[in-house]
Amino acid sequence: MEQKNHPNPQTEHQLDMGKAATNRVNLLSVNKGDPIPAPYFSKKLLNSSIGGTTHISDDVLASIAGIATSEIKGVSEVGLSSLRKRISEKLGGKERTTRGVEVSAGDKEVTLDITVKLIYGYSIPTTIVEIRDNVADKLFRYCNVVSKEINVRVAALDFSSYPTSRVE
Repeated sequence: MEQKNHPNPQTEHQLDMGKAATNRVNLLSVNKGDPIPAPYFSKKLLNSSIGGTTHISDDVLASIAGIATSEIKGVSEVGLSSLRKRISEKLGGKERTTRGVEVSAGDKEVTLDITVKLIYGYSIPTTIVEIRDNVADKLFRYCNVVSKEINVRVAALDFSSYPTSRVE
């Protein structure tokens, strides 16, 4: 089928339909497995005529913050737990995504305390800024919650990828 240029009646400019269709497809495509970004569906939900209240659990906010933290390069582990807790997580077959994240939430604002183990060799201040930015962005995009304060505690360093040398 041949694409033709049509004049746009509002601007009197030619509109290339082939380019417009291609751009629209690229904007709406989402990679397989990626969540659909909130702006695509939130407008319809926000304009709904059905009333009610929504409460997002602190565990949900902690899970989102924990996953957002683990996405940052330089983060080895979110939270540090005892051996007993790790064994119970292994036996239960499910890892707690809320481990290492404490949440104090209000209606529209949240304060977080995140404990992390960082990989040796990454800049600690840069990594912490990236953690704060990513967590605040994800909480706002997914829950429409503003992060009032994000406290990050660096509890340990991971030296497993750092080469050690021995003198013999």
